[in-house]
Amino acid sequence: MKLLIATGFYNLAAAYSPYIASLVNTVKVLTLAGIEFDFLPHNGDSYVDRFRNTVCAKFLEGDYTDLLFIDSDMDWEVGAINRILMAPVEVVGGVYPMKNNWDQYPVGLQTHPDGKPKGDPKTGLLKADWVMAGFLRIKRTCLEKMQEAYADTVYQDVSADPAKPDRVYYKFFETRLGIGGEDMTFCQRWRDIGGEIWLEPRITFGHYGVKGWQGNYHEFLMRQPGGSKANIKKLYVENFNSCIPDLSDYLDFEPDYTKADAILLWNDELKQQREICAEANRLDIPTFVMSHGAYNGPYSSSMYAKGNDARTVADYYLTWGENDKELAIKQGCKPEKAIVVGCPLFLDAPHQPDGETVVYFPTHDEANNEESIKVWQELKEIPGIKPVVKLLHMEHRPENYPGEKVFTDRRRSDHIAKTYAALKNASCVVVDDCGTHVILACHLDIPIVKIRNKYENFYDCIFETGDLHWAIMDSIQYPRKREEERQSFKKLYDHGDCAANIAKIITEVINRTINVADNFNTISTVKLNLACGQNKLQGFINVDVVPDCDQQVDLESFPWPWDNESIDEIYCSHYIEHTPDLIAFMDECYRVLKANGRAVLVAPYYNSIRAWQDPTHVRAISEATFAYYNKNWREINKLDHYNIKSDFNSEISLVFNPEWANKTEEEIKFAIKHYVNVVDDIQAVLTRTISI
Repeated sequence: MKLLIATGFYNLAAAYSPYIASLVNTVKVLTLAGIEFDFLPHNGDSYVDRFRNTVCAKFLEGDYTDLLFIDSDMDWEVGAINRILMAPVEVVGGVYPMKNNWDQYPVGLQTHPDGKPKGDPKTGLLKADWVMAGFLRIKRTCLEKMQEAYADTVYQDVSADPAKPDRVYYKFFETRLGIGGEDMTFCQRWRDIGGEIWLEPRITFGHYGVKGWQGNYHEFLMRQPGGSKANIKKLYVENFNSCIPDLSDYLDFEPDYTKADAILLWNDELKQQREICAEANRLDIPTFVMSHGAYNGPYSSSMYAKGNDARTVADYYLTWGENDKELAIKQGCKPEKAIVVGCPLFLDAPHQPDGETVVYFPTHDEANNEESIKVWQELKEIPGIKPVVKLLHMEHRPENYPGEKVFTDRRRSDHIAKTYAALKNASCVVVDDCGTHVILACHLDIPIVKIRNKYENFYDCIFETGDLHWAIMDSIQYPRKREEERQSFKKLYDHGDCAANIAKIITEVINRTINVADNFNTISTVKLNLACGQNKLQGFINVDVVPDCDQQVDLESFPWPWDNESIDEIYCSHYIEHTPDLIAFMDECYRVLKANGRAVLVAPYYNSIRAWQDPTHVRAISEATFAYYNKNWREINKLDHYNIKSDFNSEISLVFNPEWANKTEEEIKFAIKHYVNVVDDIQAVLTRTISI
């Protein structure tokens, strides 16, 4: 590849500083990548179409392969050049914001009848009728085809380049009334002979005039109606917000569910909720139900109805954990509708050995009601016991428990909040069945006493009542730790912020009609700048162990906090010579990268003094270093017994010391072999070959 970068400057005395900064960074990237290039400034031409045609003529006179137009009032992120040059098409442009405050982008995007953009899911490029030429890459083959097709547009213009008055130009670009700018004419003429116009939506640009306007077209698409980042304006919440108060930080609530974009319910058997779901279905409003909270450990909530609750009639069921999800599926929820969102509770109350004894009587038949009163009376006779009665059903009359703390709760959503409020000061809990109170008690390490042998899922870690006094006293004095149950409960937090997950899921469902990300799974790119230090990159998640970065991660602690095949690109400069376990580092890069994802690794070259002078370096890096991370190479060299999982193809380039940068190829080869400090850095571009 040989690249010509061309920029027109009408005002010879002025250039925008963001443009200069971006151009300097681009020169660094091209030099580091070993790409040959020239820069062509075109000064003082007030006719934009003449400027572009003059540049095209000079481009074709040389041996260039790629032409890149960049306007002088732009800036662009450092990764833009790589994206635009590597696009496997003849014409591709970047899309930048217009110079106004209305969040507009000048582009003729092609769409399907349902409004979804046309494009290539493998590359993430989108197809267009036209793009602006402010950031436009054209292959030589495109202009050669247009020369042949539009031979009748040949002209001469002495004022275009007085140094070459006899030069012949083609009207690749032409400003025409009724058609549009010169770039629209170019796109139309290219498409008329069978060419295609593509756009790279993932580049962040700045566009400058009286002020600067920043924008990323992909992010813009995601914010549109149907995009995966479109905001929810109205959400109806039934008996829910007291359980997850932080939900209001993500979603706006609408009291009238007939006017809402979505409905969120707390799982219950209430007829009212089933009626709401039925009405929502008629109104074509998606419904979501949140679990009561069975979790990953041995205990599973038994508070589910058998197939007639809101969980089975709603569109989606949001669960705390995998066990909860499995239970929902067994009891009638469709597997594709059950989604794990994590734990909505954030519990930090310590166990109170001298606290109250909390008594739960959730069963509601008359016989059990009488037995509950009897048990409560027996509890009151035990010295030092301070029972608090928690009533889950109205059949238990408060007047039967005079002088005690009694509150009623027909399994409304705030029962978790009330249960937690009672348990956080408890020394013991007495129960007659298994429910959320048992889950919370396990998590808080509160001893549990069972007064009936009704449910088998208590297992042997719950104290049975023979002598009630003995059971309670023994529980308080020798609480069972139930470490397995507590650890299982804590795993629920591994799913992240429950409220944020709920908001994300509801948003995606509501906006599924024109969800760009559904069609182009590579558009929503995730790029990591690992061990960034102070060298943060725009468009990347800047990662380091220090707090002053986008995401704080210890890269020497494995596994890293990213999912398998979730990352599009990794950039890491001057770190691999420091890490004590390079194999683990490379395997983690391989694990988190998507198929065909790239990792760009930069390090000091092994025969440079820079590789050895730093006392924190633990290895030197050469071209051969990266061969070990290719599966086929390991097999050929009988090294497949090495405990290496990664499989990368690699392209190596060298960054030469300035003293050697302009030497001939033969001189450089000899110098590398016989001298030191010829090469400063080595760069490896690793491409992930296969899926895990």
